[in-house]
Amino acid sequence: MNHHDSYVLQNPLDIRENEIIQEELDKVKNDKEAKGDILCTINDLYPCYLLECYLEGEDPTEGDLFDRYLEQYVIDQLTHFGIL
Repeated sequence: MNHHDSYVLQNPLDIRENEIIQEELDKVKNDKEAKGDILCTINDLYPCYLLECYLEGEDPTEGDLFDRYLEQYVIDQLTHFGIL
C-alpha cells in the first residue's frame, strides 16, 4: 500500500469527490467548448444575461451565475462518465 492508497482509505468519499470536482473545474475553466455549452444553458434560462453583459462591458464567463452553472456542468459530466 502506497501513500496515496492510505490517504484514500483514511478520507471519506465526499472529501475525495470535492477534490475531483475542483480538479475538473480547473480544467474546464479553460475549455472553450465547455464555456460555450454553459453560456448556452444560461442563455436559455436567462435570455437577457448575455445582452446585459455586452451592454455593461462585462465578461459573461465571470461572476456568480457562470460559476454556479460551471460547477453544475462539471458535476453532471463527472456523474455521466461514472466518476462520481
